[in-house]
Amino acid sequence: MNLRNRSSSIHKKPSKAERKKATNPGIKKNKEKSRNVSPETTGLISNTFLSSFFKKSNRFFCKIFKSDHSEKYFEGSIVQKELIGNVGISQRRRFWFVIGIILGLLAASVPINNHQFKEASFAEFRNMFPSNFGEVDFFKYYSENLIPEETFKKILSMVKSDTDESTARKPEGLFEPAKTLKKTQSLKPKHFVVMIPGVFTSGLENWCTEGCLNGFFRNRIWGSMTMFKAILLDKQCWFKHMLLDDETGLDPENIRIRATKGLEAVEYFMTGYWVWAKVIDNLSEIGYDNHNMHVASYDWRLSLPDLETRDSYFTKLKLQIEMYKKTKNEKAVIISHSMGSLVASYFFKWVESPKHGNGGPDWVNDHIESWVNTAGALLGTAKSFSSLLSGETGEMVQPLTSYLLEKYMSRNDRSLLFRNWGSIYSMIPKGGNKIWGNENVTIDDDELSSNSENPNPITNGLFVRIINLPTVNTTTDTIQESDIKKNLTLDESVELLRKFIGKKYSDRLDRNYNLGLFTKLSEFEAHKYNHTTFSNPLTFQLPNAPNMKIYSFYGVGLKSERAYYYSKRNETEKNGDSYLGNSYTTPNIKYIIDNQINDANSDTQSGVVYSGG
Repeated sequence: MNLRNRSSSIHKKPSKAERKKATNPGIKKNKEKSRNVSPETTGLISNTFLSSFFKKSNRFFCKIFKSDHSEKYFEGSIVQKELIGNVGISQRRRFWFVIGIILGLLAASVPINNHQFKEASFAEFRNMFPSNFGEVDFFKYYSENLIPEETFKKILSMVKSDTDESTARKPEGLFEPAKTLKKTQSLKPKHFVVMIPGVFTSGLENWCTEGCLNGFFRNRIWGSMTMFKAILLDKQCWFKHMLLDDETGLDPENIRIRATKGLEAVEYFMTGYWVWAKVIDNLSEIGYDNHNMHVASYDWRLSLPDLETRDSYFTKLKLQIEMYKKTKNEKAVIISHSMGSLVASYFFKWVESPKHGNGGPDWVNDHIESWVNTAGALLGTAKSFSSLLSGETGEMVQPLTSYLLEKYMSRNDRSLLFRNWGSIYSMIPKGGNKIWGNENVTIDDDELSSNSENPNPITNGLFVRIINLPTVNTTTDTIQESDIKKNLTLDESVELLRKFIGKKYSDRLDRNYNLGLFTKLSEFEAHKYNHTTFSNPLTFQLPNAPNMKIYSFYGVGLKSERAYYYSKRNETEKNGDSYLGNSYTTPNIKYIIDNQINDANSDTQSGVVYSGG
């Protein structure tokens, strides 16, 4: 038999009548009963006909334009179940909840940028972002042409998927300069390396087994993409868990948030945004591993004294270093960054104090080989002040960022978080006008004069500058909460801050930190074991460690925040969405950074004055 004919006979297509009969065996019987069809059934048949017509049209046009039809795109997703009605009430609520979030994001973003998002960029974003949020298949809800391109570009710049990270080929130079130095200088592990991260860069985990966040038990709610998932699903719940107890500064009742432990706690803030990863990679290249390098991560929300009160942080760090010294007979090298340098200096004085660590006057000399201070905030940072006063920093007041932040986390909410976290007060600029200057002169005025065309520019000693100052009443020229009547130096700005944050937070500041400056030996001696001085290098003497080496690394040519232009907030202005659940709240922030102020000559951008740090 001819093979072609045989094939044809096997695959012979049934006639149209046969197909109709096979698919509708009771068609004749149904026709006979058609006179008895109810109105409900008639409507259902009509809807079925329209649905069938739509599906066929959809498939036809998709073939012409060579694209997947909607059935294939949503296949197996909760969207398809919702459309066909095969979904439970809990899934149905979750579905429309996510749809509402997406529509809200679109509504906020469309006025900013009306450009359609390119298919290639959307595909890249979809591949890089963790696509499955639990049972909610996030990307099934996006139409590729509805999201502004700028929105995705900003997220793409900082996000990579875990899958891509694990399968991607490691770039050249990953372990440099250690790879080269290991060969030329025969480098090998010697000292125990302790890394103390800065503020915000340690992951925080949820250890609550009950409550609204129990679905994230032992998951990071800070420092991972899970954080965004938690915020999207229930912002109020996430916000409540990030707050400390307003009275004690410790855990609120039935809430336990703890620092992530291990090297992975500080490698990446989020996937693709590295923090300590390069340091860990290079140390690994010369032979270090998790036995001889240790990340002393901590809950950076807590005040420095409360790290010991709640977590016995300094006691554990002391024992960790002592154990290595006892087993390997080698001292430790401490590498600290940003606020971590305040933690390190606090530890050195704490461990010497007979009232605290009781290690004795020689403990640091006997156990610490070197301290590497990397961009340490030892004298404080200007942005800690602005974050406490108005919930803003230089990064937050850029027009686009400010608009989006105010939509999803208002200044009120941000300032509440910052004021609630005891750690932020440790970075308020220290030393007052003697270090930071006054209305007449400051140490960096030479730089200011050389950059400005104005022969008499405003000195950087004016820390807070008010736009549209009211007429000064010479008889009552004092700082008032309701009305600031002049530009303020640092000392005056801190006084203003105390009035704005209230007695409760002001007392907590005094209880934990000394922001002053000692000029007499008797002052140092009198406060030698006072823990409020342990994080201020202007109020404590260096540890008794003549053999310990100190290295300080800071950026060169990098500008940092120095002063701020504030304007009085319009009382009728509506605040953004509040974590309390109110759609709008009247702002209680009296002054905000005026992001309309820009001056290239004085390095002023969006109301923030920058200076060489």
